[in-house]
Amino acid sequence: MVVRLCNKSLGLLIITIRAGEVLIRKYSLVGMVMKLFPEHEWKPWKFVQAPHGWWDVPENRIRFLKDLETTLGITKLEDWYKVTPAQIREHRGMLIFIGIRVLC
Repeated sequence: MVVRLCNKSLGLLIITIRAGEVLIRKYSLVGMVMKLFPEHEWKPWKFVQAPHGWWDVPENRIRFLKDLETTLGITKLEDWYKVTPAQIREHRGMLIFIGIRVLC
């Protein structure tokens, strides 16, 4: 088996050649690291860029907010009133607001 890593501007390609078969997989850097070290509990929002579509998953947004809650020492719901956009930006969470639909 031959594995070749190619760094492309859009991500990393893994090319595996096995018994005449060529498999090509494209990963972001985050995806690559998460696949190589699955035993670690990664926080994708802390990377320069989270994987494409990561913020679209409601469970991921909740995971970020729970982590932010711990980081900022939020102990009761009223504490959220004091959280500023700057704090969310500082903790790399600005994309949490993209695509949220509020049903009235």
